[in-house]
Amino acid sequence: MDALEEALAVRRVRAYLRDGKGREARVRAGLSQADVAREVGTDIGQVARWELGRHVPGRASALKLARLYGELEKLIAIEAAADAVAAQLERGETGVAPGAVTADTGAWEHASG
Repeated sequence: MDALEEALAVRRVRAYLRDGKGREARVRAGLSQADVAREVGTDIGQVARWELGRHVPGRASALKLARLYGELEKLIAIEAAADAVAAQLERGETGVAPGAVTADTGAWEHASG
């Protein structure tokens, strides 16, 4: 990761936390604040302050969070796609309709017809 990518990752994580998505991703992944603290190398109180928007993580912590939340977002996207496919199968539908949402490399994309 070069300096520009790092700067963008730090900025994204800070916005991610400010929008409440850090807590949401953590909870959906079944992680505790202690789990995040352990991954980042901080304490539970600091994770809580980040999630509440009382503090923003420093550069080093933000980069660790970027990697962690990036992995969590990929897992959440995969889980959502699997749920959608399961729902289709339960309804007796097969295949994916053009324009359906699919998960690919952690980003949402529209499937081409």
